[in-house]
Amino acid sequence: MGMMSSERVAEMQLCHSRRVLLLIHHLVLPGGAANYMLKLAEQLRDHGATVGILTLQADRQRYRDLGGVELLVVEGPLTSSLRYWLLFPFWQRKIHRWIRRWQPDVLVPQGFPANWWSWIYKVRNRQTPVAWVCPGPGE
Repeated sequence: MGMMSSERVAEMQLCHSRRVLLLIHHLVLPGGAANYMLKLAEQLRDHGATVGILTLQADRQRYRDLGGVELLVVEGPLTSSLRYWLLFPFWQRKIHRWIRRWQPDVLVPQGFPANWWSWIYKVRNRQTPVAWVCPGPGE
């Protein structure tokens, strides 16, 4: 699947699946990637999908009301920390457990290292589709 806008992802038949899990490294500070992820989650939800967002850390107060989108927080370190990278296999296994428990029909990673999380999961779980999204300027 090629790179596409959030509107295009939301319109795709693949994302009309019942359960779409979005992955992002953290939702601690508002910004481009977080805003894009939240907009995409809203559009997928509006197109009838059950949507979850899986992240290592989140500001639960800031993101407490996501309008029916489920926030799944692994409670790991920020990916900018040495602790995260030294224990990458541990965090990857933990993320895989969260993904398996949520049972998504499709994964949609946003940025690095969430794209690695999805790619590694996909290698071991070939039946789970991954929609690779690359937002363009202004999205």
